[in-house]
Amino acid sequence: MNLILELIFYFISSRISMAHNRIVMGISSALYKFFTGSKCTPYSEQIEVIFKNESEVYKFLPDIFE
Repeated sequence: MNLILELIFYFISSRISMAHNRIVMGISSALYKFFTGSKCTPYSEQIEVIFKNESEVYKFLPDIFE
């Protein structure tokens, strides 16, 4: 059973590369500079964003959001 759980965890866990991290940092930095002085603030942590309507719920963990 432990092996099955480990395999499931391996396939559903995020494998973010260093290249992906550099891209996210670049976009986050550019957005931070762009929005400086406005009411908008970009965030680069994976904070859960939830969209829902009467019958559906969608949950996302975006790399960057504002």
